[in-house]
Amino acid sequence: MNITPLVPVSAGAEELQADYQSGWQVGKLHVGQSHLFFREGGEISCVPYSAVRYCYRRIEATPARLCCGAGNLETEYLMLVGAEGQLAKIQVPDGRAGKVLLERLRPLIPHARFCKPEGGPAED
Repeated sequence: MNITPLVPVSAGAEELQADYQSGWQVGKLHVGQSHLFFREGGEISCVPYSAVRYCYRRIEATPARLCCGAGNLETEYLMLVGAEGQLAKIQVPDGRAGKVLLERLRPLIPHARFCKPEGGPAED
């Protein structure tokens, strides 16, 4: 298994794999002790918790026409923002999983703010 860090990490490949395998899984995310891992396009990427400055949920509404009328389909994302801007936008299975995920991440990333940053570096 090949793990690609999105920012430079000091951990070796064996250490990253051990952290990935021991992590808690929700959807395409694995919450390790020192890194957050996620599958995207057939490969596994990781973000070290030390690089995260902001962590929050984003809900995007997609207009949809259904057989019974029109409405919006909501897609939920976990947003990770670092000092240089957005690190990752990771789809979460549902709202309940997103809330549980944020609660699990709070003790692992005590230095991060769990809100959207002011001033727009998190906008895509």
